[in-house]
Amino acid sequence: MSLLVLSVWALRRPAREPMAVTGGAWLIYNAIHFLWHMLHLDVFPTIDKFSVAGILGGLLSLSILLTLPVKETKPSPSVRLSEVAAKD
Repeated sequence: MSLLVLSVWALRRPAREPMAVTGGAWLIYNAIHFLWHMLHLDVFPTIDKFSVAGILGGLLSLSILLTLPVKETKPSPSVRLSEVAAKD
């Protein structure tokens, strides 16, 4: 529940710092969750072992992506449709 609240808070403030903090929180949670399941795979059938490892590994990768810096881009100048239509 706390990760949900933190994620919603970060989405409402689209800045680098809230996203990095939220990504770090998800990274810690997913790393512990992934490690626990990898150490307890013996209770699962073979197909479930692969699916658990794949899904939790994917979530761990997405958490890592949230912590990476984002390259800032400059917004391109906006063009109004009326200006484009006038040129034709």
